[in-house]
Amino acid sequence: MAVDEQKLRRSLHERLESALGADEAALLMDYLPPVGWADVARKQDLDAGLNSLYDKFHAEIADLKSSMLMWIIPTQLAAVAIGVALARIT
Repeated sequence: MAVDEQKLRRSLHERLESALGADEAALLMDYLPPVGWADVARKQDLDAGLNSLYDKFHAEIADLKSSMLMWIIPTQLAAVAIGVALARIT
């Protein structure tokens, strides 16, 4: 934490103490993040991160779907051909 932030927090704590009392000031200060506001994630940051993850997940699922279709259709056709061949033999 920068020196200016420490001074600001100390000043805020002193003003809260004078206005509300020591216990209430300590309680309110506990609710402030322990780091600077620049380090706190905003809702927009979280949304952007989640959207990025969703896009990657969606692309990966699309790749898996095409890969599965590439293998499932020929496998099913081979199984049907084997079934027909076995039916003719018996």
